[in-house]
Amino acid sequence: MMIGTRTSLSGLLNAGNMSFPLNAGVSSFDVPARVLLLANDMAAIDGVPNLLAGTGCEITRVASVSEALARVEAGAFDAVIVDFRPDLVGYDAVCRLRVARVGLPILFVSARSTPDARARALAMGADDVVVLPLSQDSLLARLSNLPVGQAATARTVLQVGALELDLTTRSVSVDGEALTLSAREYVVLEMLVTRAGTPVGKDALQARLAEVETGWAEALVASVRKKLAAAGGGVDIRTVRGLGYVIGARNGLSLRWMPQALAA
Repeated sequence: MMIGTRTSLSGLLNAGNMSFPLNAGVSSFDVPARVLLLANDMAAIDGVPNLLAGTGCEITRVASVSEALARVEAGAFDAVIVDFRPDLVGYDAVCRLRVARVGLPILFVSARSTPDARARALAMGADDVVVLPLSQDSLLARLSNLPVGQAATARTVLQVGALELDLTTRSVSVDGEALTLSAREYVVLEMLVTRAGTPVGKDALQARLAEVETGWAEALVASVRKKLAAAGGGVDIRTVRGLGYVIGARNGLSLRWMPQALAA
């Protein structure tokens, strides 16, 4: 799916179609004409639509990754905005869109302005990041700078210590040796790794499993933990009382995000 359509704000102004005056200077921005907005109930869902009102940009809002994938499959869009809170959930959403081979440019709305937060969003598959609180100028500027055409297909490998998880091939290795996991075990490990450093609750794991295949989160975590221990490498899943599970490596968390270009 190619980005073939942008809407020129200067053209709208000249045509007299503006529903309300834009901030000074934004008439030069050319924004994608059809945007898919992925925003959950935790996001400030009125922010993006209000800031794009009057630009000629057609917004379709969805509240789940599965619905976003269905809409992309069924319709033509020029870009995706992911305003999915909290940020760790948003990273997971971007990751799942890319794993599903959604090639549209993705603009990620982040609550954090740190270099690490930006790098993490880009590594997970976002093309650009805009930081809260949103302003009309910053949002329009980021949208207008999104790449025209499909985003480059890339392989994202997530590393926690000696563990490497390839999101594209859905393969796992420890110290370079393949780790065999069932489909359900992979889902559990993927969720823990994409949110590495933050406890993942049992209910969240159970909800993610329900989208893919049935299975009990506690039993699957125990199974993955056993396989990681057998593989060595010092990677383990810890239980944080009252909060859930967190993955880490010997000598603390050692997490790397490694986008790798795929062969054409």
